[in-house]
Amino acid sequence: GSLVSSFGTLGIFSLSGGISTTFDMEIQDDTKIVIGGNIENTSGKANLCLLRLNTNGTLDNTFALSGKVEIPISTTGNDNVRDITINSLGSIYAFGSTDGEVFLSKFSGFWPTDVNDIYKNSKLVIYPNPSNEKLNIKLIDATTKDATATVYNLLGKKIFYQKIKTSKVAKIDIHQLTVGQYIIQLQDNEKRTIAVQKFGVQ
Repeated sequence: GSLVSSFGTLGIFSLSGGISTTFDMEIQDDTKIVIGGNIENTSGKANLCLLRLNTNGTLDNTFALSGKVEIPISTTGNDNVRDITINSLGSIYAFGSTDGEVFLSKFSGFWPTDVNDIYKNSKLVIYPNPSNEKLNIKLIDATTKDATATVYNLLGKKIFYQKIKTSKVAKIDIHQLTVGQYIIQLQDNEKRTIAVQKFGVQ
């Protein structure tokens, strides 16, 4: 059994600032790899953390925003994922314990897709970020006039969408969103992803 050099870096995947502790790993039907554990936040509390890797040992950027999900289950206790199960539809279940209690969380296997090659030079500017009322979004170097802005939570659930014009600053009403982190995805009329970015609601 020798290391497979085409996986990760010379057969090993490692991530600085990634999961602090790992507890379980599952392989999806498409052979992508899901790793569950926890990650320490800035206050020293451990939050639930999931990673998804491609078969070549690189982070899957179509999962969450950069291949990693970090979710606080408890506000005070450490969140520990003990077991991961993936069903036939690709939904990911994470079972664990936190603050003297057990939890079961469900994650969608779908996440906003990576940016299409024709929009690699486009840049999405969001301000203010974080916000609590209105989100201003401006697409720089856009090659399309119309777009759909879709907002997802970090579990991959679609919250709402809005048609926008890329030639001017678009205003997105987010007052109905609860405090937390979200993902906004811009797509053209052919469903090609123009830009994906995370934003906060305070």
